Amino acid sequence: MKNENSEQSENNMSENRKTYGPVRFPGNITIEDPNDIVMVEGIGYNCIKIYFLNRNSLVVAKSLKFVMDQLDPAVFLRSHNSYIINVSLVTGIEDQGNRLLVHLQGGCQAFVSDANFDAFMRMYKALNKE
Repeated sequence: MKNENSEQSENNMSENRKTYGPVRFPGNITIEDPNDIVMVEGIGYNCIKIYFLNRNSLVVAKSLKFVMDQLDPAVFLRSHNSYIINVSLVTGIEDQGNRLLVHLQGGCQAFVSDANFDAFMRMYKALNKE
């Protein structure tokens, strides 16, 4: 049984929850459906390469943090200093002894750092419940 306070609290939480939509970059570049992003790789100082499901890629002069702030943290993870991955698109995991290599749809691969291993495993298990 809910009381007025708990319903009001739930409404406030849903109003405060960030919604995730298109990813926008300066210069009129917009990624309408972020779920099409397989991964984002840092390729230099403030330069990233975005890989898509259709195997195309896009190089943009922005930071990984800029992109991560626009992506849903329930699906995307900053797995390593150089990578953001779409955990829902993981097709395989390879233990390489001192690090984890993740295989993603479209033939992409990214590393998961030791610091992000637990967060990756929690997300991976949550997104792959059967």
